[in-house]
Amino acid sequence: MKLKLLLSVLWIAASEPYDVTMPGRIWAQLIGLPDPAGRGTHRISAATRQLNDKSFVRTEKRPGEPTRIVLLDETGTGGSYTSPGQRVAQLRRAAEDFEHDRYFRVPKEFWTNGWIAVVDGPATAMLLVLLSLAAGRSDEEIWIAPEVADRRFHLSPETRKKGFDRLRDIGLVEVRRRPVTRQLDTTRHRNVYTLNRDVLLNAVPGSAPADQPRDLS
Repeated sequence: MKLKLLLSVLWIAASEPYDVTMPGRIWAQLIGLPDPAGRGTHRISAATRQLNDKSFVRTEKRPGEPTRIVLLDETGTGGSYTSPGQRVAQLRRAAEDFEHDRYFRVPKEFWTNGWIAVVDGPATAMLLVLLSLAAGRSDEEIWIAPEVADRRFHLSPETRKKGFDRLRDIGLVEVRRRPVTRQLDTTRHRNVYTLNRDVLLNAVPGSAPADQPRDLS
């Protein structure tokens, strides 16, 4: 939930001053929570508080009005937010290395086509991993080494399995077994993943495409 909410804030608050003000029920509808005007709103409030406590956002409560959410640095340092493109441009002008600041885009169709409502937390995490690893690559199959998942993404085997299982079930990912090495009579295999971008760019079956939410304060 927190990851989906933070992604949605990043999507909507994409320009300076990097803030957004919307009622909780609108956030709940966007993310696909049940009972958006009731329990869904309470879940959004709890997730917003947690993101604020972790310094991913700063919240400003205003009596009788929706909470204003201001983006902070994505690393959780509490510093001011800078868009990825702006950060890379700054590093390039300074002739500094920007390898650790490379970024990728999440297709807007993740929201407008309703996919955010049908993926859970683990599936969202693994979708981001696949988009990250596929950025700038021409080959379709992606392999994720366990040590990379642990060191770079800090994801447990359980999260990876649950996430990929869900992505496969809803058609966003294909999973295949590929041989790696053969030793005597034993052949080792590994899972490789193909992100179905064409599926992602179409609406979830049975849903109607949505427009990007506006500031509804």
